[in-house]
This record gives sequence, structure tokens and C-alpha cells, in this order.
Amino acid sequence: MTTKIWSRLALRDRLGFVALVAIATWMGREHSTPDGPPTLWYRGGRVFGIPMQYVVLAAVVAVLIPFVRSRTMPFPIEKTMRYLKMFGWLIAGGIAILISFSGALVGDANNLFIDWRNIAVVMAVTWAATRWLGGREWAGIMLLDLAVVYGLLSIGPLFGFAFGRGSVSLGTTIAIFSSEILTLSAFGAIVTTAVWVFGLNSFPRWYAHLVIAASVLSSLLVALSFRRGYWLIWVLGVGTVSLLGVRRAGVQRAAVPLAMASIVIIGSVIAFGTGNLALRLASFDPDADARTNAFAATTSDHVNDIADAMDVIWASPITGLGMGVTYQTNRISAWKTESFVVHSAPVHVWLKFGVLGLIAYLGFHYAWIRASFRRLDSVVSSVVMTATGVFVASEIVATLFATWPYGRFQVSIHHGILLAALLVVTAQHFEPAPLQSDRDALPA
Repeated sequence: MTTKIWSRLALRDRLGFVALVAIATWMGREHSTPDGPPTLWYRGGRVFGIPMQYVVLAAVVAVLIPFVRSRTMPFPIEKTMRYLKMFGWLIAGGIAILISFSGALVGDANNLFIDWRNIAVVMAVTWAATRWLGGREWAGIMLLDLAVVYGLLSIGPLFGFAFGRGSVSLGTTIAIFSSEILTLSAFGAIVTTAVWVFGLNSFPRWYAHLVIAASVLSSLLVALSFRRGYWLIWVLGVGTVSLLGVRRAGVQRAAVPLAMASIVIIGSVIAFGTGNLALRLASFDPDADARTNAFAATTSDHVNDIADAMDVIWASPITGLGMGVTYQTNRISAWKTESFVVHSAPVHVWLKFGVLGLIAYLGFHYAWIRASFRRLDSVVSSVVMTATGVFVASEIVATLFATWPYGRFQVSIHHGILLAALLVVTAQHFEPAPLQSDRDALPA
């Protein structure tokens, strides 16, 4: 690994960028609500009548603008996205959004802003981050820095949980409930574990120790959240990168994921007990009886939520319901009489943006994941990008039965950073001559 990225100037540049991203995405400690799950501090608040989350968005944009105004675009984004087979899916998604928006204008839209605002956040952050990262030699390792920072930030909620100041969900005290922070922690766990499994010999010793600590801390936070969807992302992601690492670096590297799994299992057993863990795992079953398993209380509602949405979709399968429109529920009226978000990302996209939107959503993420597995000149960049692709794939699988990731502001910023890093690293390593498809994948 080149020593340039470990120079004092490069470290200052890297950590400055990563600190800004961490501030914009890791929004601090959540608080309990009387009638619902715990939520983050900025939700529900207002400043001069303006919702706090919009104030936060404006502040993030205000911080980004001074850093990107003076920079010229280091490479053509369109050309790079075409090379990665992503541009066509992006155009298809844009057309689907326009069709949905047009339909909502003449329909009964309750809130036109709600379904596309975070897509705009992803696009804006991607544009700004590519201008910032372009030409920087450390762009490939930046995501590892971010994963390490997320792991270190996990100390706060873990410390609070250890001293009885966790959040409460389904009558159980947990480390944290926030979907946003757990998404970042799952990403951090997958990327740091991948680098740990593949080997830390090329890193300074102090940084290698931070990677290991971040891997353990992020994994523990996900485990102690007691949330099934993030358990699934962690298992899929960490399991996949561990298999890739063992295949490439040798069977002796299997000690890393085995040690990690042991730490997570022991920590979970100490925190929740084997009985509660067994009941929580049993709640994955859609037919689990909430009368005998309190942790299955929401399972049937989530399944019926998807069924209600499919009823609406079958009434208009081509165009869907349209953005900004709520629909009446039939099977979950005791939970909510109308809904605007579905506990299944593909179903939600189909409902809001029609069949073209669904195809574009799946196609774009397939292209993103595939592009992440291309071999790069730098082994570290290859591992980090591959691990990022594994995270995206794991998230897509987990959200088959969870709300879509672009419904959350911080997650949208995070995805914009991930996409920008992929575009910048691709432009650095592949322009002007593309690699042959047979040689693009990370070697086994």
C-alpha cells in the first residue's frame, strides 16, 4: 500500500471528509416515545415551524457547498456509469419517477415530497462527493475509514446499554432501535470484518487495531439491537465476506469469523438470555403465535401490510398507486387504517413507481453490486469495494421484508457516499481501458 495515503496531510484530508460524513449520518442518541418505538432526537422537533429534519438537511447542504463549488468535476459521471452498466437503469428510474409524479399531480396525493425527497438526497450527495473525492489517492480506503469511525461511535450506545440506559422495544431493553444507525453499524461490521479476514499486514499497526475494534463493536451493536432485519444483514454480509476471505487468504483465516461469531453469541446470551433469543429467532416465522411469543407481535402485521399493498397494486399493476398517495388498509386496521410505506422494499417501489420503477430499482442495484466485485489495482480498495457491494446486496435481500432504505434521510446520505466512492475508484482504476469481464471479479 502506498505510503502517500498515510502521510499527515492525507490523513488530515481523509479524516476531515469522513468526520463530515459521520456527523451527517450518525445523528446521535435516540429517545423513547410514549406511543411508539424509540426515535432519533431530530424527529418531531421544529425550528420556527420548520420540521427539524429539513433543518438538518439544509445544514448538511450548507456545509457541502463551500467544499465543492471550487472543484471541477474530475471525471464524467455519465461515462463511468455507462461503463458500469448503471446509467440506463438510472434513466429508467427517472422516467418512472416522472410518470408517478405526473399521476400524483392529477390524483389525490397527500404529500408529493415524501416519496422522492431522499432519492434527490442520494443524487445530490453523490454529485458533491465525487467532486470532493475525485483525484484523491485515498478514495479507495475512505470507506474503510468510515466503517472504523462507525464502529468507534458504537461505543456510546453500547456503554449506555451496559449501564441500563438502552432503549425499550417489545418490553425488552436493547442497545439501540434506530434503523439509521443500525444500517451504518451493519455496513461498518461487514467492511471491517472483510478487511480483517483478508489480512491487516499492509496497514500500520495502530490502524489494524482500530479495524479489529470497530469490527467487534459494530457487530455487537447490531446483535444487541435485537432487531431481526439487521441480524439478517449482518449474517448475510459478514458470512459472505468471510467465505470470500477464507477462499482467497486460506482456511486459517476462518478463525476471524469464528471468533466474531463467538463474541456476538456470548454477548447476546449475556444480555438477553437463551430463552429470549430463541423466541426472537422463532419470530422470523410468519405463523408465529403472538399469544405465546411476545416478540412475534409485529410479524403478522408486517406480512399483512405487504398483502394490503399487493391488493392495491393488482388494481393498477403497470403504473402503481403513485407517489405521495396513502392507501386504505384492510388486514391491519387495528395497527393503522391507512399506510404510505410497505414493509417490503420491492413491493413499496412497485406500489409507488409502477412496474418500470421496480425494474429500474432492481436493475440499478444489481449493476451496483456487480460493479463492486471488479478487480482493482489496489488489493485494499478491491476488498473494501467488494465488501461494500456485499453490504448493498445483503440490504436488498433483508429489505424484501422491511421498508426500503431510501425512506430514511441518513441512510440516503450514506448510500450517496457509497455510490460516489464506487464511481471515483472506478474512474481511477479503469479509465481509459476497461477490463475484460472474465477478469473483473475478485479472485477466489
